[in-house]
Amino acid sequence: MAQIELAGALVDFDTGDQMEWDLNPEMFTDSDSANFASIEVPGMSHPRVQFSTGGERTLTFMLPLHYGALRGDRTVAQSIDLLRSWLYADYDKTLMTSAPHKLLVSFSDRWRDEKWVLTQCDIEYIRFDKDGAPLHAVASLALKEYIETSRSREDVRR
Repeated sequence: MAQIELAGALVDFDTGDQMEWDLNPEMFTDSDSANFASIEVPGMSHPRVQFSTGGERTLTFMLPLHYGALRGDRTVAQSIDLLRSWLYADYDKTLMTSAPHKLLVSFSDRWRDEKWVLTQCDIEYIRFDKDGAPLHAVASLALKEYIETSRSREDVRR
């Protein structure tokens, strides 16, 4: 039997937990923006536009979760639980000990040098076994890039 190459993975930088998959998402949307302030100058016909900060960069994609396309021992339900866990902070009783974990998106070499935080996880359940356990679902994921230092135009051009 031929070995299927790994299509991609999400990897938790803090724990090393990972979700690997063999089915590629049909598409990724990588959105970036910048914030500009409008400054009104008396006597000018239009306001001056001045750069204030970079905006949020967001990565969104739909990940098929199918019992035959997930790597490892996790079921579809356990994979959904792992995804959802990345939305939450760690607590010791009522004291937050860690913000939600940063993730690596491993898909080709496109996002390997960047850290991301999961900000949304919507699950569409599609197929179930006789006991009601999900066999097939689609996770719609949104991640925001976690930036630790300012990035220049030249940094982005690689």
